[in-house]
Amino acid sequence: LSFNLGGPIIKDKIWFFINGRRLTFDQANPYTPEGRMAAAGLSSDHYDMNHQEWMGFGKLTFQITPKLKYFGMLHYNHIYEPIYNNSFGVDADFSYTRIWDHENTYTTTHQFNWILDQNTFLDVRGTYVWRFFPLHSRNEGEYTYYDNTAKVYWGTAGYNDEYVRKKILASASATRFQDDLLGASHEFKAGIEFEQSEYHRDWYRANPYYSYWANYLTGSPYYYSAGNHQGRLRIRICPDERGQWDVQDHVRRYSAYVQDSAHAGRFTFNVGLRFDHSYQYEPPQSRPELRYNYGPELLNPVYGDQPNILLEALIAQIQADPDMGISPWDALSLTQTKRVVDFKTLSPRLGVVFDVFGNGKTAIKGSFGRYYEAVWAAKYNGGQIFGASTFDFRWNDLNVNGLMDLPVDGDTYALSSYQEQDPSFNYYISDLKCPYTNEFTLGVEQEIAKEFRLGGQFVYKVNRNIVEDVDLYNGYDPTFQDATGLVWLPYDATDPGWDGVFGTGDDQTITVYGLRDDRPVPTFHGINPPEAERKYWAAILTFDKRMSHRWQLKGSILYSRFKGNCDPGYSATEGESTMFDNPNTLIYAYGSVAYDRPFQLKIMGTYILPQDIIVSAYIQARSGSGWGRTFDRIYFPTGFGAQSTYASSVRAEPDGTLWLPSYFNIDLRVEKEFVVTGKAKVGVYLDVFNLAGRSGISLNENPYARLYSYAATPYQTLSTTYKQITSIYGVRSFRLGARVTF
Repeated sequence: LSFNLGGPIIKDKIWFFINGRRLTFDQANPYTPEGRMAAAGLSSDHYDMNHQEWMGFGKLTFQITPKLKYFGMLHYNHIYEPIYNNSFGVDADFSYTRIWDHENTYTTTHQFNWILDQNTFLDVRGTYVWRFFPLHSRNEGEYTYYDNTAKVYWGTAGYNDEYVRKKILASASATRFQDDLLGASHEFKAGIEFEQSEYHRDWYRANPYYSYWANYLTGSPYYYSAGNHQGRLRIRICPDERGQWDVQDHVRRYSAYVQDSAHAGRFTFNVGLRFDHSYQYEPPQSRPELRYNYGPELLNPVYGDQPNILLEALIAQIQADPDMGISPWDALSLTQTKRVVDFKTLSPRLGVVFDVFGNGKTAIKGSFGRYYEAVWAAKYNGGQIFGASTFDFRWNDLNVNGLMDLPVDGDTYALSSYQEQDPSFNYYISDLKCPYTNEFTLGVEQEIAKEFRLGGQFVYKVNRNIVEDVDLYNGYDPTFQDATGLVWLPYDATDPGWDGVFGTGDDQTITVYGLRDDRPVPTFHGINPPEAERKYWAAILTFDKRMSHRWQLKGSILYSRFKGNCDPGYSATEGESTMFDNPNTLIYAYGSVAYDRPFQLKIMGTYILPQDIIVSAYIQARSGSGWGRTFDRIYFPTGFGAQSTYASSVRAEPDGTLWLPSYFNIDLRVEKEFVVTGKAKVGVYLDVFNLAGRSGISLNENPYARLYSYAATPYQTLSTTYKQITSIYGVRSFRLGARVTF
């Protein structure tokens, strides 16, 4: 439900506009994991989705003097979801979902436009944004469990998260129109900008432990490798309640730019240069000593009466590790402001438009621009020692009793990953370069007939200086050696192909790698991997028939490719994907990225029927995304000599070998305006979304198998969610609205 009201307060002097909206939706969720949990001997609850949102907006425009205008706006947003939509899925029990617990966001912008003279304009503006974004677990004090056979999480979510984000933006620009300067007419523009962003985070968890189960029903659930009697222990290193710390990352930016649009004869030139000085820093902050009040409480929460690892024993285990210089449970302090990254960049822009015949009907256009990636707080927080992180151990059950026992009782625990705890550690290399995109365009536009234009364009973009995390000590080069030999041990595995049968024509050999057992535990830092790349090109046909004779039509047909070996997903944009974690991530790495949609069609049109009934439609069609078969794990033979017993998430073919279904949608609006009296009018409109009734199901079509090719009789096991429905789509919705003008 929405409401709008706007108009003059004082005619030709002060105008206002206000808007309010209440949005709620409920959505059935038939794919909760009760069935799989029951098959594993576990209980589960069914749950559906609910979303509740309030929004308010107000704007004021004030013509202070004939040459000075003010504009200001305030926006408020409030969101509550009893089950956070991004936390539910076919693998999430109700207990594992989180609560989007009443987010509040305020945004205000203020702007002054000043006409100095008929050719000179000044613009000054400022913006402030404040956002509180809380995500809460629903079962404080519980363990987090994962059963790899049932493929389901339960117990409690990873941790509670409360963000406060603030941003201040200020800018000023001047525009000058100048005729007959150096034989051309110019539109000059110059400006300066300032940004200060703050990122505050409080994350906490009452119970720090995660428990990984191969299968609840086996009687020894904690193994991930039953043959090697190995398991996993994971511990979150954070306070046990809210308000114990304030994890911070801040960004500051100074910018200046100049540009000129010059017109001379048949040519128009657009040139510009932009300078940015951006840096991210961590102000002084601290963490209290972490002591969880568990004493001898069991880490094995279901089985037996034996005591398990005490926190003190884990501390001793870590302190004895030569790679660790500090206990992850000690109080820590960053006593001085720490500059994380610091970039100074120059961005050139150049464009030209040529009027071929001098009649304004045929134009050839070309341009080049370099666009440096903005610095934002979540981008370069990988080195934040107080950030959300875990300590992971490989557990060796030497007494083979299926329980995690104290080291003094014979079991051993080796660190497999950890977050660096030294405040002086520099996560990013000193000469880290700012990522950027080079963009080239070339196009032509032609007026085919009066009010109808046809255009063609070619676009090419390439990303450079992509930032990613790599292993500081072991790298990702499979040929890397130390004094003892190869750091990454190769293993040739036989892939049975899509038919899953060994010895047939679609078999292939995949060489995977394991980190040698005596090497340092992987510790990551941020660099610009020279192999990282993303490239995009597109050929576009556009058409535009302006409104005349009661109809208009515009649209585009696009064919493009977007490929690379560094997918531009959420984790990759923050420079923390798995792409360069080890040599296995580079197998079949180059291919279609997640947003590669080779074909896209968009058409928008309006027709005015008799009685001035207006009908508008928007048609979209596009290709699905590309993907390829992936192995969950490829196991090494017993005694292989690697730190892990398997290589994980290995591609069996490049992304783009297979394609998800294409997309087609039509949205429609029908509207009619009625004159009530005098200048008062009432307009009524009906919107229909998904007019054609697009619907379907999403299946997990990736076998995501576990491969045991070393066995005397090689075999593989498929994911328990293979061929399962993961979601449904297809809702035709209607919106009815009315407006009054007077």
